[in-house]
Amino acid sequence: MNVIDLLKSYLNHEFLSKTSNFIGETEHSTSKGLEAILPILLGGVLNESTHQDRIHQIWDLINHKDNQSSLLNNLNDFSIEDISNESQNISSSFIQLLFGDNHSALIDGFSKFSNFKSSASANKLLTIAGSFVLSFLKKKSTTENYGVSGLTTWLGGYKREIINAIPSDLKSILNFTNLTNTVNQEFDSKPTSDENGSNWWMWLIGLIGLLALLWTMMKACNTSDRDDMVQTKIENVNNTLNDSTTLGSNTINTNDLMNSLDSSVKAKWDLLGQSIKLTLPGGIEMNAPEKGVEHALISFINDKSKMVDKTTWFNFDRILFETGKATLNPVSMDQISNINSILKAYPSVEIKIGGYTDNTGDPKANQKLSLERAEAVRTSLLEKGVEGIRMVAEGYGQEHSIADNKTETGRDLNRRVAIRVTKK
Repeated sequence: MNVIDLLKSYLNHEFLSKTSNFIGETEHSTSKGLEAILPILLGGVLNESTHQDRIHQIWDLINHKDNQSSLLNNLNDFSIEDISNESQNISSSFIQLLFGDNHSALIDGFSKFSNFKSSASANKLLTIAGSFVLSFLKKKSTTENYGVSGLTTWLGGYKREIINAIPSDLKSILNFTNLTNTVNQEFDSKPTSDENGSNWWMWLIGLIGLLALLWTMMKACNTSDRDDMVQTKIENVNNTLNDSTTLGSNTINTNDLMNSLDSSVKAKWDLLGQSIKLTLPGGIEMNAPEKGVEHALISFINDKSKMVDKTTWFNFDRILFETGKATLNPVSMDQISNINSILKAYPSVEIKIGGYTDNTGDPKANQKLSLERAEAVRTSLLEKGVEGIRMVAEGYGQEHSIADNKTETGRDLNRRVAIRVTKK
């Protein structure tokens, strides 16, 4: 996922609706404006990255005490007025550093591009977007422990995507000469595919790999039983639809993963009952334990008498992480795939993912870990195709415990990730 998509993934429909009401424009125009202004702001940071004085002033704004990285995960809990008012000073300073004397021309061009009723709307949206980008950059630098050079180096890896995302109508106004010249120089310096015959070795490696594959297949089976082997593999795929999971580019057998689990975890999961097939709207099918959280979540979505609220949470019951880390155990992909199927079957549903810990250790570290774990689940769903606008991740640390932290059983129950429906 490139940086533009990552940034936009934090935005959801509720935020868009609030923002459009605040600036007095339609949701369509507001969305169009955000699509344009986010890469413009990132491009502005990159354009100033070689100017030591300005980039360090930008860095100071990113680390300003009033710039809250938590904003990204609590957009629905903030009023747009609060976002605009609380961070207006640092956002205005940020925008002035990026655009300077071009600010007025940018506002006029941005307003026309977005089909806004007035330039005042463009100015408001630019301030809000500036706060959003500052929060995003602070979150990234804090999470990855970046300094100013580390952050700009990471951002520089996406400069071509950033430039391409900026509307052509606005590029001439921005005058990002430092950024565009760098991109053009990189493009011009790349050799063509047949320059000096430099790519002949790639063909050779491909040929060697193909020959090795053919030799392995011939060794594995003779001509008469090869068709039987292929047919058997097809049947195995059809008969074990829920016996494998995908992590990255690797397909892993879920049965093998289950066998590697701690006996206490397996015993707890056994209590969820036998796996049964569920058919969802649109003909989507999935397998889930009869007492698994999937059933409760689907029932809540289907029950028109149950309204969306802020207290109805559904605890994932087959999500595991490495101890003290936000790294998902591959066996978790089974339940994450099911949540993906549910969200695909109910395209209007939006969710919040909450992370929680027990009360062991430092509360600040617990809150950070809980947020990272909630984000890990959200990222896995993003990778499976769920739109970022439909999901928010938030970490609550040791707050909202559901069991007694004085016992190991209670602490185990409190270490969880949960899901709440925010829109049906």
